[in-house]
Amino acid sequence: MWTEKHRPLSVADVVGNEQAKLEFIRWLDRWKIGDKAALLHGPPGVGKTALVEAAAKERGYNLIEMNASDARTETAITRIIGRAAGETSLDATAEEAGKNLIFLDEVDGLSGREDQGGVGAIIDIIGRSRFPVVLAANNASEPKLRSLREHCITIRFYEIRPPLIVALLQNVCRLEGLSVDSDVLKKIASSSSGDLRAALNDLQRLAQGRTHLTKRDIPFVSERDRNLDVARTLQQIFESSDLAKALALQRSSQIDYETLHLLIHDNLPSVKRDPLELSEAYDRLSQADVLFGRIRGENWGLLGYAIELMLSSALSERPRRATIPALRLIPSKFLRLAKTRSEREVLETISAKVGESCHTSRAIARRDILPYLKIILENGGD
Repeated sequence: MWTEKHRPLSVADVVGNEQAKLEFIRWLDRWKIGDKAALLHGPPGVGKTALVEAAAKERGYNLIEMNASDARTETAITRIIGRAAGETSLDATAEEAGKNLIFLDEVDGLSGREDQGGVGAIIDIIGRSRFPVVLAANNASEPKLRSLREHCITIRFYEIRPPLIVALLQNVCRLEGLSVDSDVLKKIASSSSGDLRAALNDLQRLAQGRTHLTKRDIPFVSERDRNLDVARTLQQIFESSDLAKALALQRSSQIDYETLHLLIHDNLPSVKRDPLELSEAYDRLSQADVLFGRIRGENWGLLGYAIELMLSSALSERPRRATIPALRLIPSKFLRLAKTRSEREVLETISAKVGESCHTSRAIARRDILPYLKIILENGGD
């Protein structure tokens, strides 16, 4: 993925949020045992994780990273992070380096009874850690994080401004040997809602198998719902094993069910690698397709069943934090239509003229007359 390939290698490479970068580096360089943790908060894709990783590399820290929403209980958090907070490092390299940087991402993902003790475990680690502790969250004002905030300095990150996103995309295009109209980059930037990661993903998907992007590609740049965009909807559905949760995600997204059906179809082979599991998924998806066809015939009472079948084809057998490749966010059907648009326009014009000359409709001309005209022309018009 380009988000990994073009990841910042230094703090200076991290785009935007200069004040937040300054505050974080100042905190890290001055940190001593007993100091508070740093809580980086702001919307997705604005450089929180990238800054921590780049700073750790520049300053010789061994980065100990964990997603707090994956290991939610006190036992799990203490087992994974507790050792790194003490004198003993996790591996030989860390022992040689002599210092760790502990990073817990998505701490606002802690919620409900299953996470009981998780926040307390993090507070305990902050209090006894011999190394700096960094937390990251999209929303630091969550009531469940109130006790945690008392043990942190908070550093706010903001959405990346479109001109900065355009500048970075231009550099990526140069490195990838890609020629892109500036209006396309401006559209990607403005549609990303300040999410640099989303902008890079959009550029990569548009550029798949191509070396040039023009203004004609602008309609295929997805507008993003700030609450739940296409990529996040797909990823959370594919990672879930709960149909009720998947239904809630589908209702929360602005993706219509027909487009979601096409996207699940295109992405299943990348997500489900087991042939039997993939076969069963496509079987359920085909059943959903049959029902969608009947719905178009006015049987709207089948819509709920069709959507459940469609979503069940994407669910995993058990909850997982899937390692999902770059998901296709534009259905391949739409891309094929875009590539053949000029040909279809020419065909439509010819059909109209032939139909007018033969006193028939465009459809009949295209179906019954053009195939014979093609044969005649291919044989020299004889």
